[in-house]
Amino acid sequence: MTKTDEWFEFEEHRLHNKNNTVANQLNELSETHEIIEVHYTSFSSSDWNVLAGGTTVALVRACKREVAE
Repeated sequence: MTKTDEWFEFEEHRLHNKNNTVANQLNELSETHEIIEVHYTSFSSSDWNVLAGGTTVALVRACKREVAE
């Protein structure tokens, strides 16, 4: 069986009281997929860095792990 690569996009919006990080999403994906490459960027609409409130985006190429039968 040939492995097929898939692309995933994860977006993180950091707010002061809520944070679903790209790292958490990558960890969840790695449970079922082999991560091949990650392209990562972060930006903010203010003069503060992304930790003060901004957006992080990761574009991930991965393939589904084969399950032993």
